[in-house]
Amino acid sequence: MNINFKVPQLLRVSAFVIASVVTLGFASCKGDDCCDVPIPQKAQTSVLNLLQGIDEIDLHAGTTKLNSSGIDYGSQSAYFLVDAGEQNISVFQTDETDTLASHKYTFARDKSYSAFAIGEGEDAEIIIAEDNLTNPSTGKVKIRFANLADLDGNLDLWLGDGENALMEDVAYKTIGTFIEADPAEEVSLAVKINGQEEDVATLENAKLEAGKIYTVYAYVEEVEGESQTKLNIATNK
Repeated sequence: MNINFKVPQLLRVSAFVIASVVTLGFASCKGDDCCDVPIPQKAQTSVLNLLQGIDEIDLHAGTTKLNSSGIDYGSQSAYFLVDAGEQNISVFQTDETDTLASHKYTFARDKSYSAFAIGEGEDAEIIIAEDNLTNPSTGKVKIRFANLADLDGNLDLWLGDGENALMEDVAYKTIGTFIEADPAEEVSLAVKINGQEEDVATLENAKLEAGKIYTVYAYVEEVEGESQTKLNIATNK
């Protein structure tokens, strides 16, 4: 005996609609721009450790530790990726949990920054500046000056035997903009109080390589109980 089941017309139509929707759903997700998890927008930052009495620091963005090994005193780290937007940047003594200094800053997408951790104890703080890492002109270097030395007056940066200061009247906690200069195998750098002749700090035999980008920075360091003004240079790129 043959038994025939007749599927109602409404059920046949419903099944067709469901199958069509599923097929269209899979087809529409074949493109590169569909069904992907949004990619977070990123910036990048480095940090220079000038915190007095702190041998190594860790850098955090929010609750995320950015570095894999401690950043030594007097050293500038590599660049670390951070999410664009407002971030709470903080530094800790390596393997410790007490915040040494923090700074809320809004990072722009695809931009580069430098954080400068300076001071001591309760006076510790972080200064953040944007880095222009576009290449210098052919045969040139890019250089800027960061005045991180709390002295009695603004500072001028002198390069070699130039008749005029390379950068003038730079206030404390100011990170200057990059300018172009000639490369040199060995050149002396000096800082002076604005309008004065005497050097307050020098750096001899600095190498400025064509195509590179540098930050020259002045800072004060406690050495055997005495404050000494020092000058150093870091390579940004």
